[in-house]
Amino acid sequence: MLPSIRRLLRQPHRLKGLKVISHSFSIVTALDVLTAVSAPSLRSLVLHDTAMEYGGTSKWLPDDVLGEGTPELCHVDIDGWGFSWTWQRFANLTSLNLKIPWYIKYDTSFFQAMERMTTLIHLDLSVPSIAGRHEEVYSEPGQIGLPLLRTFRTKSSTKRGVGLLTPLCIPSTAQLHVTVCDFENDKISSNAMALSRAVGKPRLAPLSPSHPLLSYYKRLSIPIPPMGDSNLSPRRLRISPVKNRTGRRLTLLRITMWSVDHLDCEVVGLEEPPEETCLLDMEVRHGQTQPFLGPFLESYPLEHLREVILDCKMDKGDFGILGGLPSLETVRLTAKNAKPWFRYIVDDPALLSAGREASMEIDSDRPALAHFPSLVFVSFEAADFGLGRYAPANPDDTMDVEQLLDFLTLRHRLGGQIRTVQFTNCVNLFEADVEKMKGIGVQVVWDGHSVARDFSSSGDEESDEEYEEDSEDSSDSDY
Repeated sequence: MLPSIRRLLRQPHRLKGLKVISHSFSIVTALDVLTAVSAPSLRSLVLHDTAMEYGGTSKWLPDDVLGEGTPELCHVDIDGWGFSWTWQRFANLTSLNLKIPWYIKYDTSFFQAMERMTTLIHLDLSVPSIAGRHEEVYSEPGQIGLPLLRTFRTKSSTKRGVGLLTPLCIPSTAQLHVTVCDFENDKISSNAMALSRAVGKPRLAPLSPSHPLLSYYKRLSIPIPPMGDSNLSPRRLRISPVKNRTGRRLTLLRITMWSVDHLDCEVVGLEEPPEETCLLDMEVRHGQTQPFLGPFLESYPLEHLREVILDCKMDKGDFGILGGLPSLETVRLTAKNAKPWFRYIVDDPALLSAGREASMEIDSDRPALAHFPSLVFVSFEAADFGLGRYAPANPDDTMDVEQLLDFLTLRHRLGGQIRTVQFTNCVNLFEADVEKMKGIGVQVVWDGHSVARDFSSSGDEESDEEYEEDSEDSSDSDY
């Protein structure tokens, strides 16, 4: 077999494509016939070493293979072979796939090679994670331009991935697929912040108004296995999908955190969104989602975000980034985050200052609203408004209707009226409460269910009484 391969390779001028997939070390000898020759018609070169998957001896691609030139070469795919970054065939490619062996170093020669690849359209780099390996210091961010790049995929450890990404200036229209594997017991929060610095807005070319955020990042994947307890399944945090309702600007960011096992997704009716609509796709251990939210949201240009749907456990401090967005008009909340959101929004300095005013007249020099200043629509789903009616076991998850009324009144006085409040499947909320909100000029969308529940008992007792409304509008009433 080997002699036949050598005979074929002795006619490099006839080659248009060369694909070698082998575990045999003798293939290196066969490639010797391509030393210091030209292949004027060669367009594609694929070299895969399957022996490396099973711990075999590594193969090395000589620097002078095809050394006399390959003017038509546009696609190179190397998996498991060693090589030098100075190999001249890397220049002028349009497509490059590299599954890089662990022993390949990243020094200045790597960046010099990238600087020669200005014609790249597709780039795929897979870098192994080697515990204890020294991580080099890399060049300044954004120094290497890839102006024609449409697709960039990389898989690496966080530290090495940051080193690969930081110097690159990737067009805002490129699809970015990043998979980062945790190793060396890196802290998840530091991983998130490091990656957000590497692929965040400062590292990319400016976002054109004609390209919504959906084309800014297509998919960002961070698989992180369970730690400490091998019986724990990976948990899923999903931020999806990004919808561009205006055609030019991002107007909806849907954030959903899943804390169910992957195998349970079908049971609870969760659907996998299409890949092209997925902004972030991270697998995280249950209970460790909190460090991700802030660092990643800081990486995205959300100036024109108008609506946010939150279905995740959040603390008061997690609303800081969203609360300062100038165009955010709609917030949809669930029982997991309604009370923390309320605690954040009422802590607005303007509200605190106005609340101390004895007169109904507010000084014109008052501070402007700082927390959700453009908010006009709030939706509550399955929230508990029983605080003040009973002593809840967990006040941090329970809201007070009277406090909500005071807040809505004060926002109206300050010129930041929340025009519409929607309640769906909420408990301890009654028609009298809805009428009070209507009385202060708020439009209320209420499903009409009046359910009284007392969770104050520490035992098994729970009172649960549902009052049927006689109103014709008891279902989806719009007051």
